[in-house]
Amino acid sequence: MDTTPIPQSTLELPGEELQLENQVSLFHLLKAYGEAMDGGQSELADVIMRCVSERVSPAGEALECLAFNLCHDLEKQGDDYIKRESCRNFELAFMAFYQLFPYGRFAHFAANSAILEALPADAETIHIVDFDLGEGIQWPPLIEDLAHLQKAVRLTAIKWKKDDCNWAPMVWSFDAAKRRLLDLARCFGLNLKKWVEMKQGCNLELGNVFEGWRVSRVSLEEAREVVGDEQSSYGVRIGGDLGNEMILQWKSTPLVRVSTWRK
Repeated sequence: MDTTPIPQSTLELPGEELQLENQVSLFHLLKAYGEAMDGGQSELADVIMRCVSERVSPAGEALECLAFNLCHDLEKQGDDYIKRESCRNFELAFMAFYQLFPYGRFAHFAANSAILEALPADAETIHIVDFDLGEGIQWPPLIEDLAHLQKAVRLTAIKWKKDDCNWAPMVWSFDAAKRRLLDLARCFGLNLKKWVEMKQGCNLELGNVFEGWRVSRVSLEEAREVVGDEQSSYGVRIGGDLGNEMILQWKSTPLVRVSTWRK
């Protein structure tokens, strides 16, 4: 009797490499879908989403489950679902970004400190012109400081025309921001004497009537505390030929520049 063992065939099943490849492919498809939606290419977005739906399963990995639910929700609620959800969560996401990263806090602090330093002691009313009000998040600290100084405030907010400045649909509610600032001013007993709204294009002619306002060492040190440059790789320095720039940098790379001028 021949007892030579019969060679056993092996069955190779898809392994981790194939699963990883599918995950990477799915990630790029979802990214392409977001870019298509953001660019208003709805037909391309539909084609991409059909490709996604063919690759996902409710029993798959976390990304697959997420994509599966996304496809299911889009079928029920339409193409604007992601935009609606993004707008609904935008304010919370913005505040989280504002607190986590120093870009906005630094720029607002630098501008507000320059206003306070340049403020004449005998000035009764401070006129602020805001070219991009947004949420109005820059002004509460300044409003509080001006209230302690017993100054009145006049605020002019520029509202850009749709055809200018690469205008995009506003996420912020202008009226809501205005209402919050007015309520805050009343809370601190600040006399907000006048609120002016102006509609303006991008071509503002300011002329050569301004001179650089040198950044003080006090403002520099306070800005460094705001960004926590001793505990992170962020840093703040003074720049500009006139010493009128405060610069936020990551290691040696400039990220935000705030220049200060006075008439």
